[in-house]
Amino acid sequence: MADAGTPTPTPSPPPVRRRRSRRRKFTIDKTKIVNRVIRFFDTDDTDRAREKEARIQRYAKYRLFTEGKDWPWAGSSDIPLADMTEKSLKIQDTLHNAVMSSRPVMNARAIDTVDAKKEPVIDKLIDFQVFVEQVGERVIGDLAEGFSNDGVATAFIPWVKEMRETSDIRVFPRIPRVELPIEYFAAIIKQQFPEVTALPVVGTDGWDWRLLADTEEKPFTVAFYTRKKDNKVEMVVRREVEVYNGPKIIDMEWDDVLYPARSANLQIPGPSNPRGAPHVILRFYPTIDEIRRLKRSGVYDELTKDDLDALAVTSPDSTAQEKEEEKDSIAGTVPSPPSSRPEESGQRTVTLLMCFDTFDIDGDGIDEDVVWWVIREIKALARARPLTEIFPASRPRRPLASSSFIPIRGRVAGIGQLELLEGLHDATKTILDQGVDSGTIKNAPFFFYRPSSTMKPEIIRLTPGEGYALNDPQRDVHFPQLGGQDQVFHINMVTMLQQMEDRLSTIGPLQPSAVDGARSGSLVTAGNAGGSPPQVNSTSKILSVSSVSTIRRVESTTSFNLWVPGVSLATSARPVHSVIEAKRLVAIPALVQRSTTTPSR
Repeated sequence: MADAGTPTPTPSPPPVRRRRSRRRKFTIDKTKIVNRVIRFFDTDDTDRAREKEARIQRYAKYRLFTEGKDWPWAGSSDIPLADMTEKSLKIQDTLHNAVMSSRPVMNARAIDTVDAKKEPVIDKLIDFQVFVEQVGERVIGDLAEGFSNDGVATAFIPWVKEMRETSDIRVFPRIPRVELPIEYFAAIIKQQFPEVTALPVVGTDGWDWRLLADTEEKPFTVAFYTRKKDNKVEMVVRREVEVYNGPKIIDMEWDDVLYPARSANLQIPGPSNPRGAPHVILRFYPTIDEIRRLKRSGVYDELTKDDLDALAVTSPDSTAQEKEEEKDSIAGTVPSPPSSRPEESGQRTVTLLMCFDTFDIDGDGIDEDVVWWVIREIKALARARPLTEIFPASRPRRPLASSSFIPIRGRVAGIGQLELLEGLHDATKTILDQGVDSGTIKNAPFFFYRPSSTMKPEIIRLTPGEGYALNDPQRDVHFPQLGGQDQVFHINMVTMLQQMEDRLSTIGPLQPSAVDGARSGSLVTAGNAGGSPPQVNSTSKILSVSSVSTIRRVESTTSFNLWVPGVSLATSARPVHSVIEAKRLVAIPALVQRSTTTPSR
């Protein structure tokens, strides 16, 4: 029994845990996920097979590609008409000018007056990130081309952080005889990098150093060498530099965006979006070297060493690339097969399927919004993440923005300009080919001759200036008289078809400087156009609004990474658009802290 005067010792509190690693416990089978994504891809691609073929034919006509004709005779007229190209390029120019004529295209608008001072900063930042960092004029042009030709423009907007290793060589005088190399090198490093912590690598006598800067995530190395010719010192600095870090607008080809055929949009389906796409697959073609880099940086953490070894010996998948093959055929190029040399394996490309899906990853019976990265050639899962972990947003949504040229109710893709003009293009080409063939027959007409005449029984090609000896030319040979009424018919038909094409495009009477009947038949010029009554086709106005609306969606989708309180977006100088309910903007370090970053794929 303890003495009553002795105090009872107080037990020490348990140690506080100061570290806790996060473990991902997805109850998924990798093989099942890979097969699921590839099955989605094959099904969606098969469902659009007929549409793909029709689009390829329209693209060939847009590129003035003809396969040749053998009817009504070999070498008959096969004119490559440029009407679809002309109309589409003019529409693309109209759309591009509608966006670029007012910068910034998007303006921040403060909900509260206290936040009004943030507006100009956000305006300049958005404009810089869209039009300077990623050459936005070309991006707008690509979106306008897809908008016009494919009938739908789709942009994928991830946050991209790309790093590349660089080597910087600097030359210094030779090492003084009275000074140790490590002391000389330490003085050089202190002079070149005054605010960097430098430590010599053990066992190198100061020839190799490791440096760590406060502004960089990883240490970089410095190595010293002496040149043979003059014994001067070369300092080689190897470090990773930031190539790109920010939102990236990636224009997606129609062929590379796959989804169920009866989807109305690319966003997550739910009660507020009943006709959303259950899944969306984006197809990319990264090089094997890019896959290896992202594996080393920890992005593609699901890949194994066996998967990387399999990549080195795999051949790229060439299925479902009909449009790319058509482009090669039109350009007259024949792509060479990929090299089988091991040293060139890094330059080969593979098919990467990025799938936005809903799937139960934690076994609670409720599907979560997830993203899968699957390499098709080796059937391997490269990465798996919840959607909002990679693309954070106050309201979960996929980083995709799309808009249709002429929307079709209940469908993502609409009617494109090429589809509108294709029927008239075919009719115009038929009429012109018939007219040329008719002229060919009249210039070199067929004829009939009597077999009992002196003319030899063989096919004779009529040549200017040649004579053929006949006993009775007037009765031995007969040339049928062909009327000339068809010329008037061809001219009238082509004129009518051109007028119908103009009505379907943005061309009005003012654009080609047509005669203005309201101004006594005078030609419309830049000086008097202002006083003329509005004659421009209203289609151009509609397309201008549509194009700005498309860019509005792209720029409002650009930022899934930051939250700027009290700010919304609206189009500048275009009151027809309402304020966008998008408070997530691009990175603004002065206002908020940047969140997670992701690679482009």
